[in-house]
Amino acid sequence: MATSSIIDNIRVNNPQVLVDYVDFLEKQAQEPIKKEKIEKNYELLTDPDRIMAIVRKNLENQGMQL
Repeated sequence: MATSSIIDNIRVNNPQVLVDYVDFLEKQAQEPIKKEKIEKNYELLTDPDRIMAIVRKNLENQGMQL
């Protein structure tokens, strides 16, 4: 998202507020983005009945039938 669209409607009546805001933005830009590591524990699905149940449910959600 463009920064201009975020700060377009901000009005500053107190110059110190603007200084504090810019300081905050600069501090945030220096800190690395923290991404939460999510472990995915997938299990190989081999049961044909379970696979068909999942396919049927997915098709039903899309308004179709098998």
